[in-house]
Amino acid sequence: MIKITFSHVVASYMINKEVSAWGASGATLFYDIGLVTDVDKTITREAIIAQGIGDIEPSSNEVGLEESSHTVSFNYQHGRFLEFLLGEASHGTSGSDAGHTFAFDDLPKSMTVESGQNISAGDVGFSFLGQRAESGEISIALNGLLTGSLTVRGKAPIAVDTSIATQTISTLPVFPFHLVTVALNGTAAALVQNFRIGFNKTLTPVNGIGNTQHQEIAASDARIEFSGTLAFSASTFHTNWTSNNVTSITFHATNGTAYGSGLRALRITLTDTELTQFRETTRVGDLTFIELSGIAKLSSAASYDNIVQASWINTY
Repeated sequence: MIKITFSHVVASYMINKEVSAWGASGATLFYDIGLVTDVDKTITREAIIAQGIGDIEPSSNEVGLEESSHTVSFNYQHGRFLEFLLGEASHGTSGSDAGHTFAFDDLPKSMTVESGQNISAGDVGFSFLGQRAESGEISIALNGLLTGSLTVRGKAPIAVDTSIATQTISTLPVFPFHLVTVALNGTAAALVQNFRIGFNKTLTPVNGIGNTQHQEIAASDARIEFSGTLAFSASTFHTNWTSNNVTSITFHATNGTAYGSGLRALRITLTDTELTQFRETTRVGDLTFIELSGIAKLSSAASYDNIVQASWINTY
C-alpha cells in the first residue's frame, strides 16, 4: 500500500479577533476569510551557540527567539481580512444586506489563526496567537477572479492542535473580472489587463529576557502602493504620467445590485496618488501594453455582503 499525504480537501483555515490582550486567544469560534486557495506557514526558532577556545565544537546549542509567519491567498468573498489589514469595521444594514466600512487604525487589531488538517483519524494543526497583519493586497487580472492575500507575523505555536474546528465554506459569490472596474480620476480605464492595490505596514517585535516568545508586535508606517497593466489605445496614459495628474483611483467590484436588494461589492478609493513608474512594452505578434505604478493614501474602503455585525467577527 502506498501512503500519500493529505490533500487540500481536509485542510482548514479560520480566523478570529483576539481579546483585549495581545496574544490571548479569540475564543473557540472561528470565521472564514474567503475562498482560500493557498496557505504557506513558516515557524522559525533562532539558535544560540555557546563556544569557547580549545575546542572546535560548540559547548552547547541553546534556544533563541521564536516566531511564526504565514501568507494566505483567497478568492475574495467578503472584507473580513480588511479588519486586520486596515482597522476595525463599522457596520450598517439595509434590508438583508450588510455594509462594512474601514479606515486605518493606529492600533490595529491582532488575530488568532487556526490552520491544519481536519482528519477523522486525528486532527493535526496549529493555533497561531498574537498575529498582526504585515501586508496584503487585492488584485484582479483579465479572465480571472478577484483575489486577496494577507501576510501576518506573530507568536510561534507552543503545542500541536489535535481538535481542529470544522470549517464552513462560505456560499457568498466570488467576483470574475467582468464585474470589476478601475477608475482613474473618476473615469473607468479602458482595456485594463490587471490591477493590484497593496497595503504594507512595518512590524516590530517587542521582546524581553525570560521568554522566547514575542511579548507584543507593534505596527507602524502604513503604506499603500498600486500597479496596473493597460492596453495602449490613446495618449491618455502617457499624459497621466508626464503630468502626474492621477489624483484618485477607485477599485470597484460589484454584482450590480442596489444596496438593500442583494448588493455584493467591494469598493476602495485611493487619493493623494503619485505615479512612480511608467513602462511601455511592445513585442512582435502582441499588443502594446503600458504599466503604471505608484503610491497613494486611503480615501475610503467598504464591502457589502449579507454578514450582519453579530456574525462578522467576535467583539469583546
